[in-house]
Amino acid sequence: MSCFMLAKWNGLPRKDWMQAALAGLLHDIGNAKIDKSILNKPTKLAPDEVEEMKRHTVLGYQLLKNVTAINEGVKLAALQHHERIDGSGYPLGLGSDKIHPYAKLVAISDIFNAMTMNRGYRNATSAYVVLEQILQDSFGKLDPAYVQTFIEKVTQFHNGTIVRLSDDRIGAIVFSDRSHPTRPWVSVNGTIINLTTERLLYIEEIMSGTDISN
Repeated sequence: MSCFMLAKWNGLPRKDWMQAALAGLLHDIGNAKIDKSILNKPTKLAPDEVEEMKRHTVLGYQLLKNVTAINEGVKLAALQHHERIDGSGYPLGLGSDKIHPYAKLVAISDIFNAMTMNRGYRNATSAYVVLEQILQDSFGKLDPAYVQTFIEKVTQFHNGTIVRLSDDRIGAIVFSDRSHPTRPWVSVNGTIINLTTERLLYIEEIMSGTDISN
C-alpha cells in the first residue's frame, strides 16, 4: 500500500505526498545494518534476535539524518514507524502526539504489506482479515482517523463484484454496509451470506467486478 496514496487520501498538503512516499520506501533502510541471518531467517526470531531486529529503526534514522534531499518527517518515519499511539511501540515508547504523521501512515502501510505477503514461516493472510486487524488496532495502536480513511478507500465494493470466500465458495457482493466495510453481504448460488454475522467466514480474494454467470 502506497504511502503517497495514504497521504493524499488523508488530506495532507500536496508538498507532503512525495515525501510520504519516500518515507514508505526508506522506512526499513536500517535493515541494511542488521545481520542477514536474522533478516532471512525462515522461522520466527528468538527473543535476542527480535531485540537485534528492533535496532533497524535507530540505525535507519542514523543513515538518513544527514541526507538533505528528504525532510525530517522521512527520517522520523524510519525511527518511529513501530511506535504506537498508546506508547506501547519501540524504540522510544512515544505517545500519539510525539509520532510524526508520516510514521503513522507508514505503520498502517507496513502492517498491511507485511501481513498480505508470503513469509518463509507463514502464508499470506487475506487482505480483508488484515484490514479487520488494522481496524482493531485503531483502538489504541494506530491512528484511528488514518485507519478509517484507509479502510473506506480500499473497501469500496460495488454490487456484482465477484469474491472467493474463505471456504472457497464463490459469490457476488449484493450489499455493502459501511459500518462493517470488510464484511459485505454475498450471494452464493442464490443464498445470501451476511459476513457481519457469519464471523467465521471472510473474503479471501476479489476475483472480478462482473457477474458470476459471465
